Amino acid sequence: MAGNSDLQKRIEQIEEDIKTALERMPEYEKLLAMYRESLVAQAEAREKIAPVEADMDENQAAVCISSGLALLGETEVTLDKDTAVELYMKLGEIASKHGEDFAEEVAKINGKVDAGKIDIGAVLEEVFSGGSAEDLKKKVMDLDLDGHVFASLVFASIRPNLELYSEKLRPLVKDDDWEKKSCPVCGRLPYISKLVQKEGKRMLCCPACSTEWRFPRLKCVNCGTIEHDKLRMLYPEDEPRDRYADVCDNCRRYLKAIDTRELARSPIMQIADAATLHIDMLAQREGFVTL
Repeated sequence: MAGNSDLQKRIEQIEEDIKTALERMPEYEKLLAMYRESLVAQAEAREKIAPVEADMDENQAAVCISSGLALLGETEVTLDKDTAVELYMKLGEIASKHGEDFAEEVAKINGKVDAGKIDIGAVLEEVFSGGSAEDLKKKVMDLDLDGHVFASLVFASIRPNLELYSEKLRPLVKDDDWEKKSCPVCGRLPYISKLVQKEGKRMLCCPACSTEWRFPRLKCVNCGTIEHDKLRMLYPEDEPRDRYADVCDNCRRYLKAIDTRELARSPIMQIADAATLHIDMLAQREGFVTL
């Protein structure tokens, strides 16, 4: 019963955040419709995965963290491959319903799978074990596939499993012991950040396992500069200043940020990311590149 209750709560939060995002940015209706279905599918897949265990205690975690090692790479983890493959197929179907471009690309990927050029199960296991999006994109480049679409489907398919491990491992990480741009659990780079608590602590958000970790607010996530004249915020015109891009004129990189301090609860960050693509375009027009 608890599992069904958790699933229902998650779906209600998805619906609430989609509604809030559309009230503010109705032009994202088509994109957010796809995100709604995809996130619900991921939440449902998570319920099918057996409880996970991480064989690591606080002392072992402390050694890893002090050595700069992400915890997931230092303990034995297992992907529920059947559930991940099933979710991958479901996500492909969802994407295909929401645009001809998506449908065409998913069909091309499926064609390569049917021809034996891609082993989806093996790809999911490889990425789950630490493979990066960039490595994945390079692998399919020679197959004339859109690496971004393929990587998005793969990472979304393993996210429920990674999140379960993150929930076990994240409590072993003390905020003061980890001040890196990479995720302390799986080692991947953040895709967005948020401000929390009254003092506006900055939390970086992992796109793979949904871990959040603290990072100094007045410091570039990419190059580490703390020169204030090199750091600034880009805001969209005519919008409240609770969503923006942190940009660095030293390394020309940016990371989007959501100020959540006035919200009743933290938003689902995948939805917040999707509903702020215009901020990505704003930063990129000024010559900045994401992490």
